[in-house]
Formats: sequence, structure tokens, C-alpha cells
Amino acid sequence: MNEYLYQFNEVMSTRLEGYEMVQWRRKITRKYSWAVLNEKALQIITKYSPLIEIGAGTGFWAMLLKNRGVKIIT
Repeated sequence: MNEYLYQFNEVMSTRLEGYEMVQWRRKITRKYSWAVLNEKALQIITKYSPLIEIGAGTGFWAMLLKNRGVKIIT
């Protein structure tokens, strides 16, 4: 996580535009995004209800959690 924060802060302090920004986003999302959905993850997350969903893409995880009775605040 510290590596991510370092990279994020480095980019935020540099003015990136166009292609450079796209390349940075691709690099960061490949490394830190798109968690693998599995039963254990859903069980653990369920314990922390209610949850706040912020910019979560398609909302697929939120739908699965709602089906388990988790309160999702959007």
C-alpha cells in the first residue's frame, strides 16, 4: 500500500496530460484494481455493513452484497 501511495503522490505532484495520464492509469489499475470475487471476500465484507459505495464501476459486488442483506449506501 505504501508503494501505491508513493506512486499516487508522485503523479499528483506532476502535471500529466493525455497519453502520459492514460499510461499511468493503466499501470496503476493493472497492479491495484479488479479484485477477484470469491465467497470468502463476500463473507468478510458482509461483517462491515452498512457500506458506502463510491465510484464502484458496475455495482456487481454491491448487488451480491445486497442479496446477502448488506445495507449499501450510494
